[in-house]
Amino acid sequence: MPIALLAALGLVSLVTIAVLLPTSRPEEEPAAYATSPDVRRFGTVLAAGALSATGAFTGYTYIVTFLGDVGGLSPSTVSVLFAIFGVACLAGVSITGAFLDRFPQSALAIAVATQAVGMLGLYAFGAHQVAAAVRCSWPLRTQCCTAHRAARTSLWRRTPAATTPALRRAPR
Repeated sequence: MPIALLAALGLVSLVTIAVLLPTSRPEEEPAAYATSPDVRRFGTVLAAGALSATGAFTGYTYIVTFLGDVGGLSPSTVSVLFAIFGVACLAGVSITGAFLDRFPQSALAIAVATQAVGMLGLYAFGAHQVAAAVRCSWPLRTQCCTAHRAARTSLWRRTPAATTPALRRAPR
């Protein structure tokens, strides 16, 4: 039964996307081409984003074990922290939008640096339950969301060709 429920939800999503997908030609949209194409900066942003995501997801892989073994938190506490973690992500994405609009050039550097400080803070204070819980829930998740969103935004601005692969051969 759970598989059928997931399949039904997937079908609802498919129909919703098919109905709401724009019908305009992609090359006519303002986001079809990058605003500041630059091959060197694109490569730099791509590398920074890949390293940031790799670091974050490597940390996520071991966070349950870390919080339990090092932080001494029970599995039920870790579950609650993950729920808070998810809510913090929603808040972080909302906050990040305004930040990216105001400071697009420095957003990625600040986000990645803050993410690194957050991970180091978890390492330094992970043995203290309250500090580990606070570091895991709100700040760490907000920082990671910010770093990933900043990388994506910067990539779209710097891509040396059309932002959509299908348009790469289309005339401008």
